[in-house]
Amino acid sequence: MGYQVTPLRTGYEEVIAHRTDDLYAKAAESNGKVTGLTDKSLEVTYKDGRVETIELGRRFGVAAGVTTPHEVVTTHKVGDSIKAGDILTYNPNFFEPNRYNAGQVLWKAGVLGNVMFVDNVDTLEDSSTISESMAAKLATNTTKTRTIMLSYDQAVHSLVKVGDTVEAESILCTIENPVGSTGSLFNEDSLETLQGLTRQNPRAKKSGVVEKIEVFYHGDLEGMTESLKELTRASDRQRRALSTELHEEFTSGRVDDTMRFSGDPLAPNTLVIQVYITGLEPMGVGDKLVVGNQMKSIVSRVFPDGMETESGVPVDATFSYQSVSNRIVLSPQLIGTTNRLLEEIGKQAADLFFGD
Repeated sequence: MGYQVTPLRTGYEEVIAHRTDDLYAKAAESNGKVTGLTDKSLEVTYKDGRVETIELGRRFGVAAGVTTPHEVVTTHKVGDSIKAGDILTYNPNFFEPNRYNAGQVLWKAGVLGNVMFVDNVDTLEDSSTISESMAAKLATNTTKTRTIMLSYDQAVHSLVKVGDTVEAESILCTIENPVGSTGSLFNEDSLETLQGLTRQNPRAKKSGVVEKIEVFYHGDLEGMTESLKELTRASDRQRRALSTELHEEFTSGRVDDTMRFSGDPLAPNTLVIQVYITGLEPMGVGDKLVVGNQMKSIVSRVFPDGMETESGVPVDATFSYQSVSNRIVLSPQLIGTTNRLLEEIGKQAADLFFGD
């Protein structure tokens, strides 16, 4: 969350955006003009008449079974002329506009912090410690996908909505088994008792905000209960609207048994509701970080704010100088001293400019 462009740079920070896919940054392929812009897409018409549409807004990436939320934005507006190589869209978690080179973005290398080199039990075997404020800066938005599997004859009530804030123990929805929804065979009292026994209440298991709900189903809609039909149609309408806006072929949520959820295939006459919950996770003990450009480390302790050098500079982290020597690298000294000098020069230049 606290990533920024570092004062000390190599020049390659501007190149990285041209080496990624559009989840991170997208460069214009030739000269053209921005011809369309919504909260979901950016449309560019190139000089040769070709039209390209790029998805904007919240997108989710999956790697090694972990779902990560991404945000894709643009600084362009309809009517803007673009040149080949201009950055059309970018991910603000990883890039920011280059104020000295319009149309380009710079890579955010990491979080700046004052690292104290010390060899003790906290920094043994490449371990490190971080302050509470540094832990907050290194916090990461993560998304948990809650998968709710249902048969076509079940009913769903009170499903959470996109934008709802939930806690770990919050109920996502209420599921009724077939016997619980057959009201004609029971009187009101017995039906209420029976429904209480047959209801299921999946929990969120994560604190955060519900950002997306989608449905996948195996079979025709005709066999579903009315509540499941309504959810399925709403999910397919959202897919169709996005496909239309991005000029892509529409693909519904209907799948076959080759589709797996949590390792299990989706059986016929079964559907899955996927609820995406995003929340902030601060860095803590056992998490990994990189000091400098290449020194991987695991956090051994998070210490309270307040540790300072003799000159009053706050200490954000500690790391072993022996670990630096073992790797035979000079970048920690170069990065640390140069960034400190550049920060101080910047402050003095600002004082001169504003007359302080």
